[in-house]
Formats: sequence, structure tokens, C-alpha cells
Amino acid sequence: TVEYLDDLTTVSILVKNNGQLPSQAMVLASNSSGETLRMLTDMIDPGASMFYTFDGKELLGDAYRDFVTLTVQPEMQDYDTYNNKTTVILSQLGMNDEVMGDIDFNGVIDSDDSNLILKQYLTDLVGTDALLSQTQIYLSDINNDKTINADDANLVLLYYLETMLDNTYDSISDFYESLQKGGSGE
Repeated sequence: TVEYLDDLTTVSILVKNNGQLPSQAMVLASNSSGETLRMLTDMIDPGASMFYTFDGKELLGDAYRDFVTLTVQPEMQDYDTYNNKTTVILSQLGMNDEVMGDIDFNGVIDSDDSNLILKQYLTDLVGTDALLSQTQIYLSDINNDKTINADDANLVLLYYLETMLDNTYDSISDFYESLQKGGSGE
């Protein structure tokens, strides 16, 4: 089993042996450019776990922000692959909710980000190739409904306007949660 534990700049991976015999495993990390890590674990007893910690920037390679897939391949051939893979999004700046909505990666959530979301939405409607990368599409889904549309663009624009009025939130996710609870932003 592999589990990703986020603390912004480092990636901690919990590797657990769910088998009946002591075993080693290969931990692999890859992003859209290819493999960024290959590491053989120590011998892990049945039912035991080990933590491995890595610099998130190393897992990204040359990318600024990207999806990173973490996979554990036990040495045993008859393992259950269901819990042995997870995909996370990492950033050279560390990953947290504050990057949701920052589609152009300039460190600011503004009307340019809203426009990019609208352009992607229109691209999806007419059925042409994606304008945004997989990472940008993930960061565009503000309301987490698994669809990029005008609602997401509107949320980014509303958040931007709130920040212009000096209403501060820890993240765009906090802003959206406030709206869900019936708030008008603040």
C-alpha cells in the first residue's frame, strides 16, 4: 500500500506490507515527463509499515507544477495492485489549496485565470483538443464537481473581486466553502 502525506515541500510516502511474507518493494514516481524516482525499500515485515520522505522538487524534475504518480511494486508477483498507486499534484512552491484557481501559475488568482477556464470550457463544448494541461484542468475545478465550466470561471472571478475589496481568505477553497454556507464572501 502507498499513501501520500502532504506537508508542502516534502513528500512522505507510507509503504505497508499487506502480505504474508517479509518483502521489499520498488517505489516509483513519475510525472508527465517520465520517471523521476526509482527506489528499493528496506525489507518490510508482514503488517509493518515504513515511511520514506523525499523532496517534492526532486519528484517534479524540471516541471514547475505537475501531477506525480506514486507507485509501489512489491517483489512478490501475486500482490493486489488496488492500493499500490496514487496520483498527487505537486508544485515547486509546495502544494496547498492556495494554488487552486491559479491556472497561469503566476502566483495570483485573477481575471486571467477566469478567462483561461472559460476558454477551456468553450474548447470542451466544441470538442477540440484541450487548451490547458492536465494539471491546469485539475486546478480549474474550483467547485470539485469534476467538470470545468462557467461556474468555475465565475468562482475565480468572484474570488478575485473579493480580494480586490480586501476580503481575505486562506484560499479559494475557503472562499467557496463560505459561499456554500450562505456567505457572500466574508
